[in-house]
Amino acid sequence: MIKPSELRIGNYYESTKWGTIVKCEASDIVQIYHNADGAEVDSDHIAMVFKPIYINKERLFTINGFSESKFIEDAGEMVVNKILRFVVYEHMGTWNLYTPYWVNGVTLHAIIDVKLHQLQNLYFILTGEEITIK
Repeated sequence: MIKPSELRIGNYYESTKWGTIVKCEASDIVQIYHNADGAEVDSDHIAMVFKPIYINKERLFTINGFSESKFIEDAGEMVVNKILRFVVYEHMGTWNLYTPYWVNGVTLHAIIDVKLHQLQNLYFILTGEEITIK
C-alpha cells in the first residue's frame, strides 16, 4: 500500500480504474481527498485510486540513467546510475533488489522491497531532479 507521506505529484502509479501506469496529477490528489470526505487521508483512500508499481529488472532499466554495470557471481547484476546502486537478482521466480553499503570496510546488504514511487522520491531527495522513464 502507498502511505500518504509517499504520495507526490509527478510520481508513477498503477491506476486502479484503468489498470495502467499513470503519472499522478493534482486532480488525482483532489480525488483522493474528496473520497476521504473530510477524514484524514490514509492508505485505504489512496488504494481506491492508485496501486504501487513494484520494481523489477526490466522496469529499472526503463528509468533513464540506470544501466547494467556488471554481473556479480552468486549475487546478481549490479545496476547503477550516477547516484544509486542496486544489485538485482532473481530468487524463486521473483526479482529482488538489495543495496550494498560499507561500514568500516565491511560490506553489508540491505534488502529492499522498493516500489517505483519510493525510488522516485529517494532520487528527488538526493538529486533535486525528477527520474524520467524511457
